Amino acid sequence: MLSVADKGNKNVGLVFRIPKAAYASNTTLDEFVQQREEASTLGLENFRAVETTPIQIDSTTARTADYSGKFNGQQVYYFSAMLESKQHYFQVLIYSRGGSAVEKHHEFATIASSLKILSDSQVKSDLRSTTILKTFKSEDAQQQIRLPYVWKTGLILNPDALIQAWYEKNDAYMAIIKDWKSELPYEKSSMITLKDYAEFSAQLVLKRAGKGIILTGPIKVNINGNQGLQYEVWVENDKVKIMYLITFFEHTDSFSQIIFCTRADYYDSQKSEFQRYFKTYREIEI
Repeated sequence: MLSVADKGNKNVGLVFRIPKAAYASNTTLDEFVQQREEASTLGLENFRAVETTPIQIDSTTARTADYSGKFNGQQVYYFSAMLESKQHYFQVLIYSRGGSAVEKHHEFATIASSLKILSDSQVKSDLRSTTILKTFKSEDAQQQIRLPYVWKTGLILNPDALIQAWYEKNDAYMAIIKDWKSELPYEKSSMITLKDYAEFSAQLVLKRAGKGIILTGPIKVNINGNQGLQYEVWVENDKVKIMYLITFFEHTDSFSQIIFCTRADYYDSQKSEFQRYFKTYREIEI
C-alpha cells in the first residue's frame, strides 16, 4: 500500500495491507505472522528471524521481529511489525542493505510506530502497470510468454518450471511447465489425451493443497491454432485462499501448462489480465 526510501542510507520501508477475506475465517494473527515469515525466506540465504518487544501502532499492539539474510550475496537486515484491524492484516517491513539489528532496530521501530491507519476499507488490486509487456523466455528460448514489465523472475516456487515470474504487489504468480509424454506415469503414456493430462494435473493441485475444488473446466481455448483446455481451481493452502487459472496444451511429444495464480480476493480483478497474458504464450517445436 505504501513504499518509501532513504536512498542515501539504502533503507526502504513498505506497508502491506491484506484483507482477512484472503484467509480462512479461523486464521489467527499468530498464523498470519508465521505465513509472512515463511514468505520472507524466499530468495534469502542464511535467513534468521528473532522476535523482539511488541510496539504500539495506531493504538494497536504489533508483533515485531528482526530478520536477516543474504540477497544476491549482500547482507540485508529487516525490521517487521505485524498487526490486525477488523478487516485486514498489516505488515510494516523496513529493510537496509548492510547494517544490523544493533544499528537499525530502534530507528526502524520508531518509524513503524508512526503509522496511522486512515481507512479499513477493502483493497483493490493494482492494474495500473499492466499495459507495457515484455517477453519472458525459457533457458533454451523454446518457450516464451509476454507479461507486464513490473513482473519479476528469480522466485523459485516450482523447480520444474521452465519460466516463472511474479508480481509481488498483487500476490500474482505465473509458471510454465512441460511434461514429456514418455516420462508420464502411465503404462501407455503415448495414448494419454490432453483431457486426461489436464484432469490429472488439476486434481494434483487439489491434492497438494488438501482443500479445494475445480470451479470451471475443461473450457476449450485456442492460441494460434493450438487448441487447449482451461480450468479455474480454488484451493485453501495453509489457510490462504488461492485461485488458479491453468491452461493445458498438447504438443507432438509433450504437454505444457500455463499456470497463473493469485489470492482469491484478487482473482476477479486480475482474471481478464491473466487471460490476456496466456494468449501471448509461444512454443517453438523442434
